[in-house]
Amino acid sequence: MKFFVQHPYKERIELNIGAITQIVGQNNELKYYTWQILSWYFGGKKYSSEDLSIFDYEEPTILDEAREIVKRSSYHYIDISSFKDLLEQMEYKKGTLAQGYLRKIVNQVDIVGHLEKINEQVELIEEAMNRHINLNCGQVEYHLENLPLTLDQLLTKNFSPFFAIENKNLSFEWVSNIDKLSLFLEMLDHLLSQTTEKYLIVLKNIDGFISEESYTIFYRQICHLVKKYPNLTFILFPSDQGYLKIDEENSRFVNILSDQVEHLYDVEFMYERVMKYYPSNDFPTREGFRMSLETVTPYLLTKMLRQPSLSLVDSVILNILNQLFHFSYRIRCSQTPDKELLQKFLESKD
Repeated sequence: MKFFVQHPYKERIELNIGAITQIVGQNNELKYYTWQILSWYFGGKKYSSEDLSIFDYEEPTILDEAREIVKRSSYHYIDISSFKDLLEQMEYKKGTLAQGYLRKIVNQVDIVGHLEKINEQVELIEEAMNRHINLNCGQVEYHLENLPLTLDQLLTKNFSPFFAIENKNLSFEWVSNIDKLSLFLEMLDHLLSQTTEKYLIVLKNIDGFISEESYTIFYRQICHLVKKYPNLTFILFPSDQGYLKIDEENSRFVNILSDQVEHLYDVEFMYERVMKYYPSNDFPTREGFRMSLETVTPYLLTKMLRQPSLSLVDSVILNILNQLFHFSYRIRCSQTPDKELLQKFLESKD
């Protein structure tokens, strides 16, 4: 599947969309713009005249591969760019994950009977208050009438999410960040098990708050979920190094937004093509090549003022990939006179 995201003064941004889509590259402005349009479009934003001024006062659109407009209501959209957003999804509010989840729980609990009893008590309070109110002016009398408590009011006003460790409540801020994400995914799992509605989850900046090891756990969790639920799609904006995940299933859905906009291809296909141009017979294994892809992909298709610190093998693979994408730029690997001495230092046990 493809999304063609409208841009106010450039061609539409072509995104290759899969169950797990990742967007990387050195054009941070274009990445931010893409995230902003996705958030506005599927998040149901009501555009102001200022928003539309750069689009000639017409609402921006996203097209599919058939060049048909993707409906803004195509997905239940959830945008997580901070842990404040994550906490909001845990609260019973309109459109949140918790609202959908708790509505399913309500169907399993006999709440109606309890609500009737509560409202009966409120009526008694009303009667008692009115017996003591003595305000009138001629034929006009002041009194109180109760508003029956509804299920939505009960869940919204009378319950708040809490998180406990060993029966001790913690504020959300003190729950470990990977546990926050895991709770969110577990709630999503329960909800999706009872609905066929399509969900689009966009995550940005999350990897700035968890370790690379924790992010790997999180990525495995979402891989499990998308295999379990075909109506679930993730779009991730990982940071440049350490958090891009490339595997055989999802490599085609790694989008690069740099001086050019491209996407990767199947790992096997790229492995064979790069090996063909590699200047040495000592080519990395498939696993080594996959790991090199995770390192160099964020730096593809861009002319960098400051070159990243890459190994010699990674630098060569990056240059070959740029060549295969018809991007005429080669990074240079600096030569160090005392390279052998430095290498020995790295290999020493002391």
